[in-house]
Amino acid sequence: MTPQAGADRDSTGPASGCPCVAWLSPVNHESPCGSALASADNDLTHPIDDPSQAAVGVAKTLSFDNANRVLVKDARDFTAPAVSASPVPFVIAHLLPFPKARELRVSSKLGGAAGRLLADKMPSRVRRMDILSVPGAEAVAVLGALGRERQVENVYMGEAVDLTQLAQSAASFPAILAVTGASVLSFTTKVPDTVEDAGGYILTGLSYRIQHMTGRGRGLHGMELRVEPSTVAASVQARVPDGARIGHFVVSSKQWRTRTLAMTLYSTL
Repeated sequence: MTPQAGADRDSTGPASGCPCVAWLSPVNHESPCGSALASADNDLTHPIDDPSQAAVGVAKTLSFDNANRVLVKDARDFTAPAVSASPVPFVIAHLLPFPKARELRVSSKLGGAAGRLLADKMPSRVRRMDILSVPGAEAVAVLGALGRERQVENVYMGEAVDLTQLAQSAASFPAILAVTGASVLSFTTKVPDTVEDAGGYILTGLSYRIQHMTGRGRGLHGMELRVEPSTVAASVQARVPDGARIGHFVVSSKQWRTRTLAMTLYSTL
């Protein structure tokens, strides 16, 4: 089975109590919740990046007006093969938008491309975005696929992300802006082995990141990051100690029993 993408409908959907998952791939399927696209029993050699005209035609007729969660995850019996890039289920590009969706969750290692395509279908305001298991560079691309015109309240990135790449891509990101409460970007970053001054690397990356995510109404209120490997903790804490200020953000840091350095930055504005 290939990784699966779908949209959960809320309790206002056609069938109360139904899981209501609409799987996206080139097979028409009638579920208790209405028309959907079902995941095909094909491996990753199937040309999902070139869907048939029939599949495109079906995709264009589907409506997900009541979907409130959009998911990309592995099928239960799926084992990820050793491939270098995530497959591109291009049929998603032909789907209608998800006007009421509030969450996008990508939890498949090979779900980056599907996540990017689905992000483009999300409404202008998104409550939460979870990018789990997706390799760092692809995770950054999924966040960027939401685009500058959208707003998202909270973002959680599960895999290690290069802080420099995150900062350099910030111009394409959505505004991380909460309507109520604090808006937070949560991620893990790994200091490259070639970096001698780990503390300076983190300080420079955070400064650049804050500059590009808080100007022009971008609205970021907080960041949570986990710094790896544990051997750089002392260097980072020396350059960015607990209570330090970066712009209008105050740093709070703690090293856990696992030796992972956890840092929280919160806005004073």
